[in-house]
Amino acid sequence: DLSVDTGTGHQWWDGFGGTCNVAGWEVLLLLDAGERERAIRMLFDAVEGARLAYGRIPIGASDYALSRYTLCEQADDFSMSTFSIARDRDYLIPFIQAALAVKPELHLWASPWSPPAWMKDNNSIDGGNMRSEPQILEAHALYLARFVEEYEAAGLDIEMVMPQNEPGYETRYPSCLWTPTLLRDFLRDYPQSNLAANAQYWIGEAYYAKSDFARAISEYQVVLDKHPAGEKACDALLKQGFAFQELNEPEKSKLFLREVQERCPKSPAAAKAAERLAKP
Repeated sequence: DLSVDTGTGHQWWDGFGGTCNVAGWEVLLLLDAGERERAIRMLFDAVEGARLAYGRIPIGASDYALSRYTLCEQADDFSMSTFSIARDRDYLIPFIQAALAVKPELHLWASPWSPPAWMKDNNSIDGGNMRSEPQILEAHALYLARFVEEYEAAGLDIEMVMPQNEPGYETRYPSCLWTPTLLRDFLRDYPQSNLAANAQYWIGEAYYAKSDFARAISEYQVVLDKHPAGEKACDALLKQGFAFQELNEPEKSKLFLREVQERCPKSPAAAKAAERLAKP
């Protein structure tokens, strides 16, 4: 038997989401225009659909691409002179535009499943490790920045970029291994973008997911120290409170959760802090 206690809250979320991908749009194109529009409404519409709130975008090929590609195929193109989103205009961008037509407030964020093959130690889009030479990392930072700029020029606002999808997972489809140290150093050395705070926050999340709460607290603090006015500052402060609770330091946890309420009173993070503080 299953009993549901609707009076007790354990989690808070802003919304669910999904990935816009090339294979998905190819399948949707099999439908006539009316049925395709209905399918999009069933995903994103607030009345008829699942009300998906977040749309994830692959930067280059994902495991649901029709072929393997990146947005800068020319080897050693450190200046990104051959960077192009031309292939995205065929399938990926129309999918995103169709979703936005139903839900204009859809949050868009992006990550590469693999950087260009020439940035990796195996020179392949599948598997391998991210190379750590400064020239390569600088090129990757420019690669991500160009993606955001080109999508903005296409009328699409990318709110967040993660430098790598599943950085600790190597597969036989587009993927790339990053060590936590390399990812940290990448964000430390190339923090010019206002998206850097989001990526730094996810370093903290990676350690939190591994139950390394002390390290997570330290990484969240980097968000607060380097990006105090960034959009992830409230969330970083909140997760520090959660992490101290996991470390059985309730008084420190309460201090951080109350600070969230003071610094970010109208934010979702403040609501989550209040909910956690209300628990005995």
